[in-house]
Amino acid sequence: MSQSVAILGSGNMAFQLLTAFDKVGVPLAGLISRDLGQGAETLEKTKAKCELVGGRNLTDLEADVIILAVPDDAIQEVQRFYQFNTNHLLVHTSGAEPMSSLKSTKAGVFYPLQTFTWGVPVDFRTIPILVEGSSPDIAQQLTQLAHTISSDVRTLSSAERLRLHVAAVMVSNFTNHLFHRAEKWLNEQNLPFDVLRPLIEETWNKAKRMPLAQAQTGPAVRGDQRTLERHQEVITDDDALREIYRLISQDIKRLS
Repeated sequence: MSQSVAILGSGNMAFQLLTAFDKVGVPLAGLISRDLGQGAETLEKTKAKCELVGGRNLTDLEADVIILAVPDDAIQEVQRFYQFNTNHLLVHTSGAEPMSSLKSTKAGVFYPLQTFTWGVPVDFRTIPILVEGSSPDIAQQLTQLAHTISSDVRTLSSAERLRLHVAAVMVSNFTNHLFHRAEKWLNEQNLPFDVLRPLIEETWNKAKRMPLAQAQTGPAVRGDQRTLERHQEVITDDDALREIYRLISQDIKRLS
């Protein structure tokens, strides 16, 4: 029997899950949003076949699972604002928040490990979804739900998921920040960033086909101290960037 799902929220995660579940025909009990304007916009963008739900009392909402697709710091506030039915399975989508942040006897986690942009749907089939349940039956229920949209579903504890989230921030947010930092610095030097795009692509291709330690190149791994010093000397207008360069180079040398 198919589980009915309601999505609470109207941001990136809500947009993605609503789109993904609707695409595979999971019964949608509604999109719940305090901001009805933003909720209506999200619903229109997804073209999902469900109703927009307002109001605080959700006790009569016929949903097996309610997914709190909200920022981490809103999870507690949402639980104080809404009234849920004790039969509802409450689930959050956070990588860092423990399952215990849900004040319900029926609780779980449904965390898609991916970066999302509102309004830009992604293919969930290869996105890892990390699930956790307050009981083995609930964990199995969420595993079945996750398998409707993804072929990569894993059951992990809150502690394990937190560690993976740390690594996810490093490989996604930190990497993108370094791209942004390099682009900003080159722009200030009136130099083009686009000349680095083939290098970025090949770096990623190497990361997919060989061990990361073997893929590392550059002056730090070679122990080319003179080049490292010259690089830091030329970063004259950004102390923070120079320190980032020094610390990362130092860590590459340490692990080489």
